[in-house]
Amino acid sequence: MDQVADLVGALLTADVVRVMVTTQEALGIPGETVFPLAPLTLPESVEDPEEAVGSSSAMRLFVERARAASPGFVLTGPNAAAVAAICRRLDGIPLAIELVAARVRALTPEEIAAGLDDRFALPTGPGRGRPTRQQTLRSMIDWSWELLTEDERTVLRRLAVNRDGCTLAGARAVCGDGASAAPGVVEALSRLVDRSLVARQGNRYRLLESVAAYCVERLEGSDELAESHRRFIAFHVGEAECADPLLRGARQHEALVSLDTETVNLRHALELAVRGQDADSALRLVGALAWYWRLRNRVSEARRSFEAALRVPGGSASARSVAEAWLAAFEGRVCHPVGAEPEVAGRLSWFTGACVYRGGDRETGRGLVGEALADARARGDRWLEAAALAERAGHRLDTGDVPGARGDAELSAAIFLDLADRWGRLRANITLARAAEAGPDHLGVTDVLEEDLRAAEELGLWADVVETLLRLGRLTAVAGERSRARSFHERALRVATERSYHRGMVEARAWLGRADGAPEPDGSPGSGVLPGLNR
Repeated sequence: MDQVADLVGALLTADVVRVMVTTQEALGIPGETVFPLAPLTLPESVEDPEEAVGSSSAMRLFVERARAASPGFVLTGPNAAAVAAICRRLDGIPLAIELVAARVRALTPEEIAAGLDDRFALPTGPGRGRPTRQQTLRSMIDWSWELLTEDERTVLRRLAVNRDGCTLAGARAVCGDGASAAPGVVEALSRLVDRSLVARQGNRYRLLESVAAYCVERLEGSDELAESHRRFIAFHVGEAECADPLLRGARQHEALVSLDTETVNLRHALELAVRGQDADSALRLVGALAWYWRLRNRVSEARRSFEAALRVPGGSASARSVAEAWLAAFEGRVCHPVGAEPEVAGRLSWFTGACVYRGGDRETGRGLVGEALADARARGDRWLEAAALAERAGHRLDTGDVPGARGDAELSAAIFLDLADRWGRLRANITLARAAEAGPDHLGVTDVLEEDLRAAEELGLWADVVETLLRLGRLTAVAGERSRARSFHERALRVATERSYHRGMVEARAWLGRADGAPEPDGSPGSGVLPGLNR
């Protein structure tokens, strides 16, 4: 590369000379303008094969090379999905697509797509006439690998432990050999980006799928695998524990987006901790993610994850007890944690009370919520106080105590507003809306709920979005605004269908069916949203 740069630099001393160079990395000489070549465009939809080929240069190249190898090849509805999957999994890299497309003489597109799980064992097309480095997928990446320094190779193979890219902090944590190595990691990472072996997208660094598969093999063949896994797990446990308190307050949106972005890596960290019998890390990780799973309405994932962590023997007795209590709450059971921090114990008491109350054990539920409220006030935990008040307001409504319910809900909403917790304010205002249905003097809550609805949409709390739309639909129906009520219910049905939220679909269809004079649909409300936290 130095010799190429010297040659081009010498040529450019003549004013009339312009040089175009295709290379893996920039030459780094004065006057150079870099035009990065992006991968070929990928298909957005394959419902219409002709339209897919017209809109995707990757599919167009595949079809051209497939026809060159097998003149009878035709892109059809049945095989278009497989061709699209091949192009996506090869990241739109032209040479990779050419190599694989040539195999349609012996394999169907479906067989090729299935074989990409072991892409380096997949036979490619004839390589005669091409340089050795362009004859197979492996040789293509081998050539780039051999050009790297040892530091670059180390960083690249360690990056492969990430399943969905990483931040700079994540790269430093996993790829370095301690804090002193951080500058070296950044330098190597920058060079890998320059060489197009690592792609930077926003604030994340990603490997193309074929490069990642190659680097996984390299990592597994090194003596760094166990240590890379340990660092990866430790980093994501720490990130989850830092994000958890931010989910309750002004930085709620930031924490949700962060955890959403890291979801695939967080799942992988738990998988590695369980596989490695690292009970402490597994228990800490699920404990830190519990409230996130609730906000995202991922009840099934929460249960599976707690069960997996609890199957690993050992670990801190208090962390195990807390995990058992969270799992019990998600399942609608009571399990008191032993040795938990007072803040965690109080929130578990409230959460469990809300779940078992909605599950039918109202007396136990009321008792646990009352204990949580008393504990919150004794310790000055304003978030827990607001959450317990919102839950108790619902209990009071169920017994016909509308004034008491309004008082609790209004105080809860005020505290959550002061804490800037938008989920909490929505939770309190939903109860105020329930109370409003019992008295037209409080129909002004509709405007408040519409504001909360926008917040829930911004936060991506889709179960809460559906519940709020349904409540707005009922309120406007009570006010005689039938057209507006229908609109709210139709929106609720649309969102619930998009998000597979069964209970919301059933309730929206039932109301719309009654409005149309049709019989209500069969089915009972599902458990898509956690009992006791939405009504």
